[in-house]
Amino acid sequence: VKQGVEQVYFLSREGQPLKRMFDMYRERAGGRITSHYLEMSRRSTLLPSLGPLAEENFETLFRQYRRISLLEFLSSLGLEQQTKRIAQALGLSDGAEDQREEDFPTSQTFTALKALTQFQSLYESERVARRRAFIDYTKELSGGALPVRLVVVDVGWKGTIQDNLFGLLCREGDTPVRAVTGYYVGLVAEGAAGPDNDKHGLLFSSVGVPSPKFRVFNENRALFEVVLAADHGSIVSYEATSDGHARPIRGEFKEGEMLAAEVFPVQRHLF
Repeated sequence: VKQGVEQVYFLSREGQPLKRMFDMYRERAGGRITSHYLEMSRRSTLLPSLGPLAEENFETLFRQYRRISLLEFLSSLGLEQQTKRIAQALGLSDGAEDQREEDFPTSQTFTALKALTQFQSLYESERVARRRAFIDYTKELSGGALPVRLVVVDVGWKGTIQDNLFGLLCREGDTPVRAVTGYYVGLVAEGAAGPDNDKHGLLFSSVGVPSPKFRVFNENRALFEVVLAADHGSIVSYEATSDGHARPIRGEFKEGEMLAAEVFPVQRHLF
């Protein structure tokens, strides 16, 4: 309220119960902040957030994962269905796409991949199409217009998805969004934070001076993720629909039965 926020976007999947908590509190405390549930994931937003291949160094990915295979690299971009075709075009032996390179960014495989015409075409067409679909989806979710500052809420911990969002919406300057602000249950690293991409820990933070009881809250961060489970699978991509809209594509919900038996009863108790 002090920040003048009018719309807040809860990021899937942990944002689903967080949004419900926020809405319950807002009903009691008053206020006019509109909440949205923005379906996205690190994977679904990585490729749309990147620049043209000739200008891209994949820093967001390689700062976390360097010992990966060709399949894992393509999967991180949501292009894994094309792995066999690309491996054949590169002249790789059967199964080579599954073998991890000690340092994939400096490997011959990665160099050859970037020079492959098929990959160049696939990368650019999917990057542009998914970015357009995501922007259209978010615009529709927002009532037809994106805000100048996009305020997001998630569980944490480094705000990597926020960094993807900032690149996707702000890098090219072709959307109304000029800044992204993130609020997290916990924040343990800044990632690519900056003046127009700021991040805040709500319950605990180690950025700057550690917050009170940080070591207690940080002891088992996975517990927050488990309890804040959603009732659907992870988001894998975005697509334009035949009726002129855009939508997120959900992946398989493999853990649904386990969550229904073990986690959702705990959630109901909390609510």
